[in-house]
Amino acid sequence: MIGVVLMLYISYQLSFKKAYNSYSEYCDLKNQFDSIQSAPAEIKNVEKQLADIELAVGMSPDTSSNFQKLLLEKVSKYCQNNNLVLKEFPKTIFCSNSDFEIETNQIVVEGTFLNILNLLYELEKGFRMGKLVSVRFNTLKDYKTGINNLLANLYFQNFKKKSHE
Repeated sequence: MIGVVLMLYISYQLSFKKAYNSYSEYCDLKNQFDSIQSAPAEIKNVEKQLADIELAVGMSPDTSSNFQKLLLEKVSKYCQNNNLVLKEFPKTIFCSNSDFEIETNQIVVEGTFLNILNLLYELEKGFRMGKLVSVRFNTLKDYKTGINNLLANLYFQNFKKKSHE
């Protein structure tokens, strides 16, 4: 009986252990190979997710140089067609840290509440190059006519990733 146990132990140490270790190594290498094979699809998936996130936060690196111009075109066209007055379009404010640059544009429009609200809806849904981050409504009395005019300050931001080349 002791001879059988001793023989099994020696057999395990000399041949079965090596075969088991080789099989384990084979399984590990096969898993690595499978993950390498699926890497291009995973990279495309991650790039798509990144593009979706950038779109959600208003990050448009390819069109950011035209951001102010395109925003002005969109707003002025809407104002002309919907009885709104574009009162102000101040200079763009830039703020940056080590990785990103934030471009902030302010627009001041005058008109009825519903027309301004429709403008906000159009800009939030139809203008994907930047993000409407804030709106402030206030009234301004015109002392010549005695009428209160509704003004809305719209703030848009566009994020640009700095290239470290």
